[in-house]
Amino acid sequence: MAPRFKEGNKKALFNKGVAYQENEFYGEAINYYNEVLKIDPHHKGAWFNKGDISIKLKFYQEAVKFFNEVLKIDPNDKDAWYNKGLALGNLGDSSYKKALECFEKVLSIDPNDKDAQNNKDVILFRLEADNGGVKEIVRKEFQKERSREPE
Repeated sequence: MAPRFKEGNKKALFNKGVAYQENEFYGEAINYYNEVLKIDPHHKGAWFNKGDISIKLKFYQEAVKFFNEVLKIDPNDKDAWYNKGLALGNLGDSSYKKALECFEKVLSIDPNDKDAQNNKDVILFRLEADNGGVKEIVRKEFQKERSREPE
């Protein structure tokens, strides 16, 4: 368990969490982020990093919850939308449409985000492959995307 620090030291707690995270001591990092969140429940970085760790550990549902906390604080956080989309995409068929919405949100914030576009395309492909009834929607979406590309 992380030691107790004065409220003014949430930056030190956060930095210790980052150091542990960078060295792949994820449990210790989470403990420090939890301490930060006790001091400041709206600390975007602590929520984000907990989500990042959750993705690395393949705890995708938890990651979605943590990125939702980031998005409550900052609804236009492009990276949180992107990572939430990654987590949802890894949850399987029932979450593909939600993942697609996340990547579309990223592209509404930054239309030139190639990673979001690539992941959107992957999700559209999965939807097409998994849901025969969605093929027409997917085909139209690809046509729409191609029409935006410069010739």
